[in-house]
Amino acid sequence: MRRAFLLLFRFIILNIAALAVLAFVWMEGWIHILIEQDVTRITTIISALFFLGWVFCAYKVIRCSSQLNAVLEPVKHGPS
Repeated sequence: MRRAFLLLFRFIILNIAALAVLAFVWMEGWIHILIEQDVTRITTIISALFFLGWVFCAYKVIRCSSQLNAVLEPVKHGPS
């Protein structure tokens, strides 16, 4: 049971570290400068697509983690 959500925990830890870097960059004001200087607004589009991909990746990680749990404990989850 200890290793049941190992994939999900790794995903969460990696994203916490990335959010910490993003928070630092935002507090320094670099994001505001980047968005202000972008006249084509391609940065906003790239950021939106990245966020959409991140949500899709989170869904896949949660789904894969639950499938791994089903494989590790077939009695509790039934056949997978």
